[in-house]
Amino acid sequence: MSYVWGTCHRPLSSNAAKRQDAEQVLTAFGRNPNGSMLWAATPSDMITPYSMQGRVSGGRVHEFKTETLYFMDSQKRFYQNHAYSIESVNPNEKTVTIVNPHDTGAKRHTLKYQEFFDYFGSIESTKLNVSKIQERYGNVAFLSDSAVDAASKSVPAYQDATLHVGQYYKYPGSDTIRVSLPDALESLDIRFRNGKAIVSFGSNELKSLRPGETFTMGRSIDPTLSQSVSRDHLEIRYGENGNIYLRNIGGNTSTARTYKNLASNPSPAIL
Repeated sequence: MSYVWGTCHRPLSSNAAKRQDAEQVLTAFGRNPNGSMLWAATPSDMITPYSMQGRVSGGRVHEFKTETLYFMDSQKRFYQNHAYSIESVNPNEKTVTIVNPHDTGAKRHTLKYQEFFDYFGSIESTKLNVSKIQERYGNVAFLSDSAVDAASKSVPAYQDATLHVGQYYKYPGSDTIRVSLPDALESLDIRFRNGKAIVSFGSNELKSLRPGETFTMGRSIDPTLSQSVSRDHLEIRYGENGNIYLRNIGGNTSTARTYKNLASNPSPAIL
């Protein structure tokens, strides 16, 4: 388990260094949420202008010890001194979707980063052992995978697809997928072997992905790539359902296509 990022007693926006740390954590989670759990807590011991006396909606006595409830926002969505689950992060839009897991019907709220930093005082995370969870509880569908699948565009076989920034593109885990990176003379290929997705660039094998794993390609992996390629340019997710999900997170568009029976190292097409 990771330690809490933040001050706990004051909003993250009150400390520039803590705010910067929190933004890095959110962005990393947004790019690769699989196998992680992230949650946030509102500051403790704060008296705000937004309060409620006695009982909450429905007549139920709230779980807090005090008779007066303080909220972090004027809409009274976020209790002071309370933990919330971070369901997803969109680093391109700089938004955070959170849910209060305690008896609220799992109502979701999507906030801009700045709102989140104004309302919350800390972030905490833990890594999940996906294989052990699935071994014990059977065919568990992780929310991040199902959410990605629902938001993805299915690409017709053997047709070029322009990978626009932020959008997920779905490919069945069978035929080879070839991605053309900006100004690159070699292609990024994804092949399937023994239940794994093998990611290679040119003649170099970069990563062997098991279902549920994610790999990000960019100049952080190969610094010889053009400046048109970002340090973190293309996210490759091998879903638990066997599909491949591609997402351009780098800014400049890329092109992808599926191929059947593609040779090991064919000459790449310049797109």
